[in-house]
Amino acid sequence: VADEFSIIQVISRNSLDNPIFARRGSDVSLTAQISGGPFLPGSVDFYKFIFKNQWFTPIVGNLVFMFNSEFGYLGRFSESDFVFPQNFFFMGGSGISFIPTIPLRGYLDQSIGNFEPGLNIPTGNVYTKFTAEIRYPISLNPQATVFALLFAEGGNVWRRFGDVNLADLKRSAGIGLRLFLPIIGLVGLDYGFGFDPVISRPGQANQGWNFIFTFGQFAR
Repeated sequence: VADEFSIIQVISRNSLDNPIFARRGSDVSLTAQISGGPFLPGSVDFYKFIFKNQWFTPIVGNLVFMFNSEFGYLGRFSESDFVFPQNFFFMGGSGISFIPTIPLRGYLDQSIGNFEPGLNIPTGNVYTKFTAEIRYPISLNPQATVFALLFAEGGNVWRRFGDVNLADLKRSAGIGLRLFLPIIGLVGLDYGFGFDPVISRPGQANQGWNFIFTFGQFAR
């Protein structure tokens, strides 16, 4: 039986002019987690950092450009340290899963990364992701905010920091719709095309079109 004791610290700054349909500003955060090691008890030992930077700027009229970049790293204090599989990075699909997953539209859930011993789902210790969107509001009514978007994004998960290759991102593009209702929150519908092969689906040159439903923080 393994025991995990963690300390998590989040440093963030948010200057968005609107939490639902932002036109300008940024949302930046750094999350640091330490489990076990020389500082805490338990038999699970690792440290993890996740950096996210999202910013908005108006193009013309109500047309808005959004860019998001993310980077995550999980390290061990020694090669023999044990880490629960759910602490690794998983990527692909909507991000809605019993395993914490980084969304990437145009791909199936948890389809990006490398197979590790004892796991049948691709994963890794390092990830990066970039997203660009053009957003246009259909309704700015506070009781029913609706906006459409065009997106292009790319991301990948690697075993080691030295394996990171920004020319090896899994790319996608598509269209989407967001609906905010105070009674249920933010709901997202996306239809994206995945351009690149993934290890979990050998023999496929691309991932074709995939429909994705999201809600809450996954639809931002």
